[in-house]
Amino acid sequence: MRSASSRFLAVQHFLLVFVLLTGSIRTASASLISEDSAFGLHTITRDTNTGLEWVDLTLTQGQSINQVLAQLGPGQHFAGFHFASEPEVAQLFLDGGLSSFPLGSSPTSPGDLAAAQNLVSLLGETATVLQPDGTTVHFTQGFAPGTVPGVGPGDTYFVAWQSNNTASAHFVNVDFANLDDTFSNVGTFLVRDSISGVAEPSTWAMLLIGFAGIGLTLYRRRGAFALV
Repeated sequence: MRSASSRFLAVQHFLLVFVLLTGSIRTASASLISEDSAFGLHTITRDTNTGLEWVDLTLTQGQSINQVLAQLGPGQHFAGFHFASEPEVAQLFLDGGLSSFPLGSSPTSPGDLAAAQNLVSLLGETATVLQPDGTTVHFTQGFAPGTVPGVGPGDTYFVAWQSNNTASAHFVNVDFANLDDTFSNVGTFLVRDSISGVAEPSTWAMLLIGFAGIGLTLYRRRGAFALV
């Protein structure tokens, strides 16, 4: 009976660890994480809600759609990535903490301001503009073609925050004469499914603590049985 009781206690410990782990994963499910990559330090943003990984917009800034397209094939610079769709970009902004998309510039809640600042920092600042009134606007902006678009209009998506503590997020229509057009302050949203498959450090810590607890419990139980 004691052996069965020990096994039951071990199962209880395992279930407790599982509950804690799944709870911690859900808590982090809507966060954006900056990661290093072959492109350099902090050049990938991983969305733990969608499982998508995003290339820093400054890496494609000033390049035409055709220039970026040429780098997407096997063995190319951005191999494994593809053009992001407009819904994917909108979801990224929402997962980044914006309360809505599009987001008007006034009034701005503290939460939206912090989210906009974080998105610009994560995705890369593609432009800084000094306004006539002395305020500074910090932008991150990229084209979201989805599949390769035909010649014609397309949308660029941007997030911006200003030194007067306002923020905005919108899309802007851009007319392309051809797919070789370039825009100095605009990158291209490139995305791929997450390939890291690596748990968060807090998750690994909880896992190790849980299994250590199970091992210690079984060890003490065996010692107690030997003394009986």
